Amino acid sequence: KPYADATISVLCQCNKCYRGELVVETPISEADGALLDRVNRALSKHSALFADITPDFISDMSVKEYGFGEIIFSEKKCEKALGLIVSGGAVAKKKRADSEVVMSGFSEGDIFGAAALYTDSDKYTSEISSLAKHTEVLFIPQRRMTELFSVNADAAIAYIVLLSNKIRYLNDKIDSFTSPNAFSKLCRYLCENNST
Repeated sequence: KPYADATISVLCQCNKCYRGELVVETPISEADGALLDRVNRALSKHSALFADITPDFISDMSVKEYGFGEIIFSEKKCEKALGLIVSGGAVAKKKRADSEVVMSGFSEGDIFGAAALYTDSDKYTSEISSLAKHTEVLFIPQRRMTELFSVNADAAIAYIVLLSNKIRYLNDKIDSFTSPNAFSKLCRYLCENNST
């Protein structure tokens, strides 16, 4: 790929996961102005969470690029990091032996991995894969988020709000899956989407 300053590396930093594919990784310290603009635009979508960060906060991080269909996170592919979609898109799915359920979609500025960031488990509960030809993801390590929360109570509260909203979303998903019939599912959908 035509990235002058990019390095190719295997992603997993925890040394517990199998990561078979190689992706393009661009250190923030070597990023061009356009990439930095995309990162800052994505971070700004979570102004309450990242309001007081300085350029030093992300200076030792990298943006990783995935091609269409490439797996970003799964049970076997995990990082103790918050994922921020810089560009492109991704989808979260729950896979079973004979089926899969789309749980959520992610676009520029969306965050994933929030619920797994401080869990005791080494496994991620769903699979997240790229939906675009080029999906760029900034991974913010757990230690950096902990540093942020230790000096910024507003960021910690914003994180709790983010987790609370995700819990509500998942509860709504459970309700829609457990509706007793198609009519109930339709009514629930119409109510949730403010349709008349």
